[in-house]
Amino acid sequence: MTSTQAVASRERPTISLLAILILGFAAGMWMAWQGLATRLTGRVPFAFGGPELWATLAAAGGLSPAAFDWPLVIVGTSWWGATLGLWMRNKWGWPVTLIVGLFSLLHLWIITLMAAAVLVLLFLPAVRRWGRGE
Repeated sequence: MTSTQAVASRERPTISLLAILILGFAAGMWMAWQGLATRLTGRVPFAFGGPELWATLAAAGGLSPAAFDWPLVIVGTSWWGATLGLWMRNKWGWPVTLIVGLFSLLHLWIITLMAAAVLVLLFLPAVRRWGRGE
């Protein structure tokens, strides 16, 4: 067996792992859709509570929010792969979910809350054991 293969286990997924999956999928959908919509329309949809941090940084740098549309799509779709890797107990799933969660903190508002919740849940002992394939 190579280090990237999933490990079979009789251990059942915990509620915290299911929460990571749901939050990661929702954050991924939101970010990917927002990136695609920004790309297609040229304006940022779903700007609840004010502009997101990434749009503010783009404007401060003299860039259009459309400059960050593809990174949003990439990070959004990376959520799906990262959480699926974690669910399948691949050794790379936990660290990739951590990295995607850290990148998602820059989004601001609801995605920041989702990413922060995922980051907290990732460090629970049961999720760490699951992520190591034990």
